[in-house]
Amino acid sequence: MTDVSWTELPERQLVHLEPSQIIFEDRARETYDNLSELAESIKEKGVIQTLAVQATEDPSRYRLLGGGRRYSAAVLARLR
Repeated sequence: MTDVSWTELPERQLVHLEPSQIIFEDRARETYDNLSELAESIKEKGVIQTLAVQATEDPSRYRLLGGGRRYSAAVLARLR
């Protein structure tokens, strides 16, 4: 058996998801400041920085790992 270093990453890919495909669980932050301002920016420009998600046993669903504020603003902006 070989040791896996923390610098090794599993295979990554870029996918376009509907917000409804993302499972938003408890987050470290309890509130997100200026969410409506970010939502307006997302309506205008889209989500510029990607969200980090992890595949689940259901191939159509992904667990949110990073980007809770961006995700919340995208939902507020009714982004598809």
